[in-house]
Amino acid sequence: MKTYAITGGIGSGKSTLKHWFEKQGVPTLNADEIARDLVQPGMPALQQIALTFGDAFIKDDGHLNREAMRQKVFHNDESRQQLEAILHPMIRQTTAEQLAKFEAEGNQMAVVEIPLLVETGRPDYIDKVIVSDCSPSLQIERVQQRNNWAYEEIANIMKRQVSRQERLNHADIVIDTSRDLASIEAQLQHYFSGL
Repeated sequence: MKTYAITGGIGSGKSTLKHWFEKQGVPTLNADEIARDLVQPGMPALQQIALTFGDAFIKDDGHLNREAMRQKVFHNDESRQQLEAILHPMIRQTTAEQLAKFEAEGNQMAVVEIPLLVETGRPDYIDKVIVSDCSPSLQIERVQQRNNWAYEEIANIMKRQVSRQERLNHADIVIDTSRDLASIEAQLQHYFSGL
């Protein structure tokens, strides 16, 4: 089974690419969704976070206080690295297990959306990297529309991600997501006409 990763900066259109593969019947995973599942109440990752950062980051209902954690790791590199050291090995293990299941089911191909692929290193289960690419100004515009975040907050997130050029250097396939949906789908069709 061939496994492709979709990566790109915040607001670059990664989900649009993933949805196209889903419409073609290709099984997909999303590293962020796996991370969210791993920090549900009662999960080992959440217990580890409470031990490392303290109960202030756990809400009264037992869920992770995402906003508090986001602020903590956003302004503190050491905290971010601690959180990543807890989550990333678990995300990779869960992803590898899911991919093994997809392969056992007879799938020829799978796609994993990994936003921070370049930042965290390419896992050995990824055969090819698809980069979802558009201009930084378009990324900011999309995130403002989607999340209603302030410009400064988005710009700060983008500063912490690798540069557009560095991401492109890791690409096996580049999809220009600055165009309309029909154009994006035509590019994907060009590369994956066999689907």
